[in-house]
Amino acid sequence: MNLKHFNSPSSINKFASFLRSNNSPDSTISRKLSAIKSFSDYLKQRQIIAKPNTSLRDSPPMAEGVPDEAISPEKASLRGVFNAATPFNKYLIWTTIILIVLGSVYGLYSQIITNARKQLAYSTASSPTIGSRILSFQGRLTDSSDNPIISETGITFKLYNSGTGGTELYTSGTGNSQTVLPDENGIFNTVIGKSHGSTIPSSVFTENSEVWLEISTDSETMTPRQQIATVAYALNAETLQGLPPSASGLKNTVLVIGESGNVYLGETSPSIISTSGTFGLEGQALLLKASDGSGGNITLNPDANGVIRFVT
Repeated sequence: MNLKHFNSPSSINKFASFLRSNNSPDSTISRKLSAIKSFSDYLKQRQIIAKPNTSLRDSPPMAEGVPDEAISPEKASLRGVFNAATPFNKYLIWTTIILIVLGSVYGLYSQIITNARKQLAYSTASSPTIGSRILSFQGRLTDSSDNPIISETGITFKLYNSGTGGTELYTSGTGNSQTVLPDENGIFNTVIGKSHGSTIPSSVFTENSEVWLEISTDSETMTPRQQIATVAYALNAETLQGLPPSASGLKNTVLVIGESGNVYLGETSPSIISTSGTFGLEGQALLLKASDGSGGNITLNPDANGVIRFVT
């Protein structure tokens, strides 16, 4: 194959005319000519062929409708080389696209799944992570004529265990700011237990099946009270004060009963220790045994002043 044809405007124009005579779409012709130009630039860069004195734009146009028998042997070789290179270019493009997609999928998996697991708020049993007990609240203040109140206004939030009457569980009357500053429409935002009032005690939500919010401003108490609704996914929390559940009984986890109804301790040589009083095990029947085939011993070790008693 004569590589000089890649640097010959007349040869390239003949090839383009041939493609038109075969009713090739303009997009196909443009794509093939672009591939030839890229290969020609590569040959020039490697100094395999010399740069031409005239460009393709300066060459006279060739007549269209060149028949197959009018194509020189060199042109036929050129066409064969181009046809052979096209599948390679196609596969190279698809391979590149597939690699990019796979890289993107792996990156998303690493960010969303792998790294997210490392950032979970798991804590230890001795120092559990406790969520903030705060309530976000937005309201609108108006006067008796329904005009918005835009001046700083004192406001108090109270929590009760009933929609009417009941027991007061919390008041924002102590702690942080006791006022709100509405905007031009009378709308205000505050965080009860943080920016407004002291922290809400944990017993408010753990020891009461219902919690109701009462709002007072100046000497007026707004009615009716608003019930604090349960957040749907808070009913199925992933951790308990930062400790994840574990049916295999690993350290710093919340021990749960497994699917078989058994309690497993997965750590090496674990102990169940009672720090005071009498530690008791009771059941309709009690079995104390080492695992079959383990060759393990059963040791009863009382204190130096203690005794082993069997009561029947």
